[in-house]
Amino acid sequence: GQISYGGGDIRISGGGVIAEKVVATVDPANFTWPDYVFENTYALPSLESVESYIAKESHLPGIPSADEVYQNGIDFAKMDASILEKVEQLMLYTIEQNKQLQQQNDEMAKLRARIAELESQSSNK
Repeated sequence: GQISYGGGDIRISGGGVIAEKVVATVDPANFTWPDYVFENTYALPSLESVESYIAKESHLPGIPSADEVYQNGIDFAKMDASILEKVEQLMLYTIEQNKQLQQQNDEMAKLRARIAELESQSSNK
């Protein structure tokens, strides 16, 4: 492999990088970590809008396409933040679906109890 240094970049060609630990530092003035996903003011995209975007673009919103990655490479700090944003969004969708499932289970239990009550009344006539 070949290592060259210039202008703040390190370029390695002909091989890979092996490291036990890599730390990327970011400037908070120019970088946003996705904690905002859990703020009350965050507008979680609807699953329908995500589905529509995927059908049209063939990749997730906020994640570069394969062509963009092949052309421009990957900024690992930004990609990590984008992937974390998607994980956090998935957690919010899962929490919402769990609430809906619990509500449906409660409604089904009430309906079953009502059916049993009506069947009991019907058989007593």
